Amino acid sequence: MSDDEIIAVVQAHKDGKQIQYRGLSPYHQWHNCRDNSPLWNFPDLCYRVKPEPLECWANIYAGRYTHYYHGQDIAIAAAGPSALRVAVHMREVEG
Repeated sequence: MSDDEIIAVVQAHKDGKQIQYRGLSPYHQWHNCRDNSPLWNFPDLCYRVKPEPLECWANIYAGRYTHYYHGQDIAIAAAGPSALRVAVHMREVEG
């Protein structure tokens, strides 16, 4: 991590944001810091602010054909006459 990235993640922690860590390889999974109290280990770990869950609206058509949109109004306006479901609200959940 660069000095600026380190400063940003420590400041985010100070501001009360949830911090996550992983090994240096991009193939490692992110984990939440317990009790949001990181034991900073910058030489061996990467840190980030936990991202907000992704959210979208979907129009669903027959044959597993789906279009995704960033806003409910956009999904409604874009819905075709053959849509089975319009503006279905979808939100990412943790596994």
